[in-house]
Amino acid sequence: APPPAPAPRRIEFVGDSETAGFGNLGPSEPGSPGFWSFLTMDPADEDATEAWPAVVSGALGAEFTTVAWSGMGVRWNAPGHGCTTRRTMLEAYGALLGAEVDAPRQADPEDWARWVPDIVVVYIGGNDWYTLAASGDREAALDELSGACAGLVR
Repeated sequence: APPPAPAPRRIEFVGDSETAGFGNLGPSEPGSPGFWSFLTMDPADEDATEAWPAVVSGALGAEFTTVAWSGMGVRWNAPGHGCTTRRTMLEAYGALLGAEVDAPRQADPEDWARWVPDIVVVYIGGNDWYTLAASGDREAALDELSGACAGLVR
């Protein structure tokens, strides 16, 4: 049989744990006080093929790719052990493979040209909030975050 026709739409999703599907296969305890069910999640409870980008793409009949990392921010990552890399999405977006995100090697521009999305959906920034909220100079921190967001979408 011939290969299936390509999808009429291509969508790229860029984000953090919510986009990656962190915890979407884990236990849900809506009545629990605090964040107990969230804090006890394991990376094995994450499946990007079951996360919201996959659902949206399926509903639109679109081919999709996800560039997401739990704990990652645009300018600042989640504090403590909330992120397994020191790089932010602004720094890591062009990495060839997620496993190499801390390596200096970036993808060749020809690799990017092989799959071009029709639209890019960016849903990231929650992890940046920890640093922004704790900042002594909130206006300066907000300017820094805004600049990083603008840099990401360029």
